[in-house]
Amino acid sequence: MLATGSLAALVLIGALASTGMAVYDPLLDFFGHDRQTKILVLTGLGSAAVFGPLLAASLPVLQRQRPAFAALYARLGWGLYVVAASIGVHVWYGSIDSNDVQNAWVGARVVGVGLALALWRVQGLSTRVDTRWLLPARLLLSLPAGLIGLGCLLPHAPLELLGALGFVTVWALVAWCGYRANAMHLVNLATAVLAVRVFVAYIEIFGSLLATGVGLIASGFVLLALTWFWVRKIRLQPGGAA
Repeated sequence: MLATGSLAALVLIGALASTGMAVYDPLLDFFGHDRQTKILVLTGLGSAAVFGPLLAASLPVLQRQRPAFAALYARLGWGLYVVAASIGVHVWYGSIDSNDVQNAWVGARVVGVGLALALWRVQGLSTRVDTRWLLPARLLLSLPAGLIGLGCLLPHAPLELLGALGFVTVWALVAWCGYRANAMHLVNLATAVLAVRVFVAYIEIFGSLLATGVGLIASGFVLLALTWFWVRKIRLQPGGAA
């Protein structure tokens, strides 16, 4: 491949995504059409889509030969994971019975492999100059995944509060990563998303006074902490003013 720019990287990842969708039926024909096979194929393709760009971006050979590819895949990988985690925590909004748990255990093995590889290779996404964001990045990978795993692998009735707090956790970690990486646009984005989520949470749990108080107080503390970090960061910048 001679192209080295971001557009070429985007075209390549688009081609791989199209190929992944196209091979779903052939894979089922090859491995069989039973329920477990369908779950394994779906979770395999989904894990490749979510973790694949991050793993590719962490490869030293890609960073040396195609730095634009690595940079784009890192941004794309983190974006896909945050979106997947934000959606996945909503598993707590539904009821999970023993049949759902049995199916989830089949796919959990594949997702667990992808998560383990991402946690192992996340070091390769850092630079020698700035590694302060690695701890929040590892927490961003592991904490939401653990919460989603519990929601899928343990039978439960709808627990909206856990889903809401899980969403807050995802975006609080995004803000922490942005703060550690001096990417204030990420902190601002996360703060805005959290503010909207607080309003949605208030509507969701308005019927229970106790749940409303717990949810709003917890989310309020998170927002206050993020606002304090944001103001402090602005003041620390040359010529910055709160």
